[in-house]
Amino acid sequence: MTLYAQEGEAVKWKVLDDQTNTGEEGLFLFADKHLGQSSGSVYHRLSSWGEPFPEGFDYSDTLYRNWCVMFYENSLTAGEQSAVLATIKGDQAYETEDGLRFAADSGILSGEKIFCLSAEETDSREYGFTDNASRLPSNVITRGGYWLRSLTEDDNTKACIVDDSGQFLVNAYTIASAQIGGNVRPAFNLDPDAVALISPATGGKADGVGSTLEAVPDYSGNEWKLTLLDENRSFSVKTDAASAAPGEAITVGYTGAGQGAGEYVTAMICSEEGSILYYGHIAQGSESGEAAITIPRDLAEGNYTLQVFSEQCNGDRMTDYASDPQEITLSVSEEKEPEDPEGEGTGGVDPGEEGTGGKEPDGEDPDRNGGQPAGGKAEDGDISRAPQTGDKTTVFPYAAALAASSGAMLLLTGIRIKKNKRGQ
Repeated sequence: MTLYAQEGEAVKWKVLDDQTNTGEEGLFLFADKHLGQSSGSVYHRLSSWGEPFPEGFDYSDTLYRNWCVMFYENSLTAGEQSAVLATIKGDQAYETEDGLRFAADSGILSGEKIFCLSAEETDSREYGFTDNASRLPSNVITRGGYWLRSLTEDDNTKACIVDDSGQFLVNAYTIASAQIGGNVRPAFNLDPDAVALISPATGGKADGVGSTLEAVPDYSGNEWKLTLLDENRSFSVKTDAASAAPGEAITVGYTGAGQGAGEYVTAMICSEEGSILYYGHIAQGSESGEAAITIPRDLAEGNYTLQVFSEQCNGDRMTDYASDPQEITLSVSEEKEPEDPEGEGTGGVDPGEEGTGGKEPDGEDPDRNGGQPAGGKAEDGDISRAPQTGDKTTVFPYAAALAASSGAMLLLTGIRIKKNKRGQ
């Protein structure tokens, strides 16, 4: 995902694994760049500047952890915070191929939301760290590398960093070095159950409002953004089933749509297997009402799921938010099933005027493609894994889609950073 740092620039998070660093369901993410600096050596106790730990290293009482707490509290929205898992993890003793030894700590992460990597994690080929260059950030705020949470085994006054060449450096800084700054390159575990959709970081969602949904195109990139579920949204539709022929329109009644900038009622046509085939905004500006959806002319006969939800779209590389999608069973056939005179059970099918695919509310253009049918039907994507180069499906539903091949470092985008308080 992408964070917007204090300068307003995009910062990528690398997906290190398709599970958390504790082996549970989720995604393990690591900042692509330095996101800030701790004010002083990370290994100082907050209560005793410049003094060695009298009883050994205590991560819970370090400046780095304090920076991470402030980052979480001040830089993420409430919705983004809800997508970050609390991590409880102990670190085993670890020795690198070069013979550097790091101490064990059975309770070093005790519910942390944002944290630094361990030496073992930063040395893991499974996470994509194959050489020194692979450990380097995409930027350098100040020279001196970035801090790890691991302590050397033979001396609890030695702080470990990944230096400017990507090597582990364990003897340069001692805990007694009171005013040594350190770059911060944090990590966290993402809760997949908090994610509604994943889409390309730029241009991944159709613009405009109208009855015509756009076919989900091919995407060969590797940068993505998130749409997070917003539990505070109370959106519902008045229909649970509909039928229509290709080119005809159905009308969906809804209530509870969000209001304000970037707020839409969104619809997606999904295959029975769950792949998203078409996406588009069908209404805007009304908390409740009705919206027309034109069935794509090139959509094959069969059974589909129409998902309709309230969505806040915030632009490229920004986190979007959505209500729980409301599912409507959609039957597409040249010979339409008989309509319910009350408009229930069929979605209130409205064929509309010939050539328009149905009347669009508020006088808006019923066809955003200049009167042409939507693009060819996208091939079904495999949503049991994360999108890889060449996948046909570029917007994926729910947690099952959020999995990355181990070590592939797939780039997701989507979290915003507001300016951190206290100058951090």
